[in-house]
Amino acid sequence: MAEYELVLQVALKLKNELVARGYSVVLTRENHETVISNIERAQVANAANADAYIRIHANGGGGPGTITMCTTDKNVHTRAVYDQSNRLSQILLNTYCSVTGRRNLGVVYTDDLTGSNWATVPTTLIELGFMTVPEEDLWMASAEGQALMVKGMADALDIYFS
Repeated sequence: MAEYELVLQVALKLKNELVARGYSVVLTRENHETVISNIERAQVANAANADAYIRIHANGGGGPGTITMCTTDKNVHTRAVYDQSNRLSQILLNTYCSVTGRRNLGVVYTDDLTGSNWATVPTTLIELGFMTVPEEDLWMASAEGQALMVKGMADALDIYFS
């Protein structure tokens, strides 16, 4: 399965879980036909005045394990939401890894992600796992793996907002 297919499957399941928990959720795409740039994705989050903007990806080259990515405190574009973004990144990573059993590879701080740099709301990017690690790729594609990924991310948001 391609990354775009995997992350959409997980995002749709996460949306259902979050709505069931009482959250309001806006996705930047709900099908494979939607073409949207990283800048436009951030603009969707900004226009929604999102309390948390989570970018979902699956990694390649390395692993196994999970990372989140956060802008740095020196980024002039995101400095106003850095503390919240950093807290979101930490909670998401730690809770996700605790629930899923994935190896915690830490938060990566970077200012070269367009989708994050254009965000004016708290944002993080999670790499669910490594598609280049066969066992991890199979796990992420499985119903069991996806259920755990969704639970880990939803539980993290419960903690973040508590």
